[in-house]
Amino acid sequence: MPGGLRVEFDVPLGWRPLRENERSVVLQRAGIVLHLLNLQDAHPPAEEAPGELRRLEQKLDVVIAMLGLLLAEPAMNEPAQRVWLDPHGLCWQTREPPEPDSTVLVTLTLPGAPALALPAVARDAEAGRACARFDRLPAAVSEQLEKWIFRQHRLAVARSRAEHT
Repeated sequence: MPGGLRVEFDVPLGWRPLRENERSVVLQRAGIVLHLLNLQDAHPPAEEAPGELRRLEQKLDVVIAMLGLLLAEPAMNEPAQRVWLDPHGLCWQTREPPEPDSTVLVTLTLPGAPALALPAVARDAEAGRACARFDRLPAAVSEQLEKWIFRQHRLAVARSRAEHT
């Protein structure tokens, strides 16, 4: 993966061939999950003290929506593995990569969140690593994904600075 905005973490990851007839449902759900993830991490301005009740209601709405998605999905029993994610695709450690140029559904099980599944096209595998580029993501999903990756990148930089001070 070329340089730029990306995050690296260890999470359970699974992949399987994507059936074309499930693409729209997968993308709709991915948009919801990403929107919820971004709301979960949102920090409103401090001067909004009178809106404290509204912010608490919004956080509760996010928790309820995430719980609903978590309960509706089957548990994924994949082991955690190293994942490199950027707005255009991802790479992950594996011994069994998908066939190059195949369309796959890549599912990340993020801590405390519903699984994030995105359609992707597998690229040529490297030794011990598979890579795929996201395939035909709608602009709204791409924007939410980039926003979430940016937040995760910012949090990682803050953690790194805190560890070194």
